[in-house]
Amino acid sequence: MKIPKYIDKALHLRTKYAQLLDTQMYIVDEWLDKNGIECETCDTHTGVEIYCNPRESEKRVRDAIIKAR
Repeated sequence: MKIPKYIDKALHLRTKYAQLLDTQMYIVDEWLDKNGIECETCDTHTGVEIYCNPRESEKRVRDAIIKAR
């Protein structure tokens, strides 16, 4: 079966944004670890909340950082 152009584009974008997300997650996770900031595991280190509930996940991580300071 031939891949429709819109599916081809969607697959490329999915990969691109997944790679970008992975890079940013690594940066945040490393910084949290370095600074001894504990977050819910669903929000860091490959937790799924970044995919399912990204805004709520960001808020919980921000709250954990603020409370740690």
